[in-house]
Amino acid sequence: MELDNSQLLFIENFKTNLRIFNNDFLILSGPAGTGKTEVIKESAKICEKLGIGYQCLAFTGRAASVLRSRGLTNARTIDSWFWYLKRREVMGDLKKLDKFVIFIDESSMISNSAIIYSDKEPELDFKLDEIMWSTYRHIPCKSIMFVFVGDENQLPPIKHDYAPALDIDYFKNRYGLNGASFQLNKPHRQKKESEISEIAENFKNKNNSENLKIPPLSQIKGDIKLLKNSEVIPTFFDLYFRNKHSVKIITATNKKADFYNFSIKEKLSPGSSELYEKYHIPTDYLEPQKGDILQIFENTRRVYEYPLYNGQFVEILELGPVREHVLSKGNRNFDRIPFINQDILVDTVSDSGEKSGNLLNITISIDHLVNNSNLNKVQYEFFDKKDTGMLDSIKDYEYISGNKRVYSQQIYNPTLARFGYAITGHKAQGGGWENIIIDFSGFNDDKGHLPPSWIYTAITRAKSNLYVVNYPTEDLNE
Repeated sequence: MELDNSQLLFIENFKTNLRIFNNDFLILSGPAGTGKTEVIKESAKICEKLGIGYQCLAFTGRAASVLRSRGLTNARTIDSWFWYLKRREVMGDLKKLDKFVIFIDESSMISNSAIIYSDKEPELDFKLDEIMWSTYRHIPCKSIMFVFVGDENQLPPIKHDYAPALDIDYFKNRYGLNGASFQLNKPHRQKKESEISEIAENFKNKNNSENLKIPPLSQIKGDIKLLKNSEVIPTFFDLYFRNKHSVKIITATNKKADFYNFSIKEKLSPGSSELYEKYHIPTDYLEPQKGDILQIFENTRRVYEYPLYNGQFVEILELGPVREHVLSKGNRNFDRIPFINQDILVDTVSDSGEKSGNLLNITISIDHLVNNSNLNKVQYEFFDKKDTGMLDSIKDYEYISGNKRVYSQQIYNPTLARFGYAITGHKAQGGGWENIIIDFSGFNDDKGHLPPSWIYTAITRAKSNLYVVNYPTEDLNE
C-alpha cells in the first residue's frame, strides 16, 4: 500500500525518534480503515533494518492474531507479555540491545482506574500502570519508546469515559514522559467500508460530550438497512448460511447477546447429543454441538500448546466427555453444588473465517455457557461474577486450606466461553465482519443518552453491510 501524507509524517517522525530518542512515546490514532496496521508494519521494518529491538502488543487476543496475520509475527497480548518478561532468558536477550520499541495496538481499550465501593472491595484495573512498571522494571535497554495505536472514538475502557493511553497529557502528568501525537484520517479500505466509515462520522464525539445528539433516522436511513425485531433472526440466518463467519449481531449487554445466541442455537441444534444427563442443561438445544462458534471470555490460567486468548472465536470440531464436579466451600450443604464441564476439540477462527489449523483440546464451563438462559441477574452473578462469585469463593477457600495448586487445576479453572453469534460492543471491539446487525435497544445510559462511542464502535465493525434494529426515536435522540 502506498502511504499517504499523514502516514509518511508519522514514519518520518518515528525515524527521527529512533535516531535521537527525544520522545518517550508516540501516539498514532485514526478511524477504522485509515491504515494504522500498515504504519505499524512499516515502522517494524525500520526497526529491523536498524537492528533495533521491538515488540508488538495488543489489548485482546483477537487483535494480536490480526497483527500476526498481517505479518507482525511476534505480536502477543499485553498480559502474556508481562509473563514473558519474567523469563530469565528474555532478560539475557534484551541486554544485548541498546534500543527497544513497544507497539501497542487497540490502545483505546487500556484502562487505568478503579471503582471504589462503600460496601465491598474496590474494582482495580491499572493496566497502563502495569505496562509502564513492567517495562521499566524488566527491560534493561538504554532507550525505550512506546507507540500507542488506536481510535479515540471507539469505546473507552469500562471504567473510563475517555482513553488514557491515547491522551498525550495523561502521560505527561502521570509519568512525566515526553511524547507526540499523530492523526490518520484518509480511509484506505474498499468503497463499501469507506461508506460505512462515513456513516460512523455522525457518531464521533468531537467535543467529548456525553449528550451528543445522534442523527435522526431520516438522515441516515438511506445508508443502512432497517429491520424489525421479527426480521433479525431470519436476516441473520440468510447471511449465516451463505457464510457462517460473515455475520455478527452486536448488542449493548451480555444478556441481550445471549437472548439472540440462544434463539440462534434453538434453530441450529440437531437435538440431544446424549452426552448429558437431563438435569445438566435446562434445554438440550443449548448443548454444544459440532460446528458451533464460541467466543472465549476467559482462559483461566490454562496454558495450551497454541495460544488461546480472551475474545478469540473458536469453532467446535469434536465433542468430548461431560464431567460433573461437586464443589463446596467448607462443609455447608447449601454450598455443595454440581458444576458441569465438557471437553471439546476446537480450532481458532479469524474474523474472516480462516481457521488456524492449530487444534486444541480444551475444557469449557457449561454453567458459564448456558446459565443466563435460566437464571436471573442476581442468581447468575451469585455463581459467576468475577472475583466475587461462588466459584471464586470456593477456589479461595481451597487455596487458604492449603491447596496451592487450585488456581491451575482444570476442575476449578475451565475455559469460560459464550456462543459467538451475537456479541457485545466491547467484545466486538478490534474485530470486523462483512455483515453487522446492530440492536440499539439498551445502548442508552441511565439518563437516556446514547453514548456515541458505543454506536461508533458497533458501526465500524461492518465491512460491507450494516443492518439496524430499534434505532432510537426522537425522544431518546439527545
